[in-house]
Amino acid sequence: MLLIPAIDLRNGRCVRLYQGDFAAARACFEESLALRRQIGDLEGIAGSLHCLGLVAVAQGELTSARDQCREGLAVFRQLGDRLGVAESLELLAGLAQKENEPERAARLYGTAEHLRETIGSPVPANEKDLYARSIDLVRASLGARFAALRAEGQGMPLPQAIAYALEETGEPNG
Repeated sequence: MLLIPAIDLRNGRCVRLYQGDFAAARACFEESLALRRQIGDLEGIAGSLHCLGLVAVAQGELTSARDQCREGLAVFRQLGDRLGVAESLELLAGLAQKENEPERAARLYGTAEHLRETIGSPVPANEKDLYARSIDLVRASLGARFAALRAEGQGMPLPQAIAYALEETGEPNG
């Protein structure tokens, strides 16, 4: 029998990641990912990839973060896990903001917001401040265009939005 180690979670949140112990968090998530791949646990694979993406963002490793987030998003899509999709879209939106792609960020945030409303799952309280700051940066970068781009994301069909986030397609409506 293969045992999966506890991944350092408390109330569904990654303790070491939120404490800023990125090396320990990365080690836990890498071990978890390897074991979950070994047993074919798709939900665990997607979650581990998402958490590794969070660690990579925190450490400024944006290329690695993007790759891990996209792979995790693809698995969440395969599983039909809409909350996982929403969280992945938010993380990819934050990455787009950091990579000076505010239009993409606004669309992805819009899609994630709409999806969260649809499934009745708001941004967790402990993440609201960071989420709001990231959106404020995108809004400041885009000015008056922000509302239209966000609405574009909110109106985008989910399969199209996921393909856009995975860069399987070009700009929407383009």
